[in-house]
Order: sequence, then structure tokens, then C-alpha cells
Amino acid sequence: MKKVIYKGIPCTLLEDYLGQKEYSIVMIQSPKDLEKAYALGFRCIGYPSEVAKEITKEERKILLEKGKLQ
Repeated sequence: MKKVIYKGIPCTLLEDYLGQKEYSIVMIQSPKDLEKAYALGFRCIGYPSEVAKEITKEERKILLEKGKLQ
């Protein structure tokens, strides 16, 4: 797990979600970002506060290298 900024939202990067290396997600850290996260295509993956989005390999690479994606 790594703390990153995904399009202005503080998130946690989970590089191998559910044990699958090809499946990376970013999960918001604060409920105050819910509205913005949902507008960017995030969805609830676990009630009540696990709101996350699957990311591409390219996005993952940028986040791992820079810690931030615009």
C-alpha cells in the first residue's frame, strides 16, 4: 500500500488487489472526497467507506514513480 494523489484526491494505492497482480486500485482516504470520487468513476466496493477505482497499468506506473496523477 502506498499513499498517492489521484486527480486531486488523496488515495491509497493497492497494487495487487485480491491477490491479482494485474488488478490495481486506488481507494479514497477520506469520506469528504466522496462526491469528487464518484464523479471520477469510483464506486463503493465495501460498505460503508471503501470507495475505489480500478486503474490502468499506465496510471499505476505513474503513481508508483511520482506518487501523483493529474
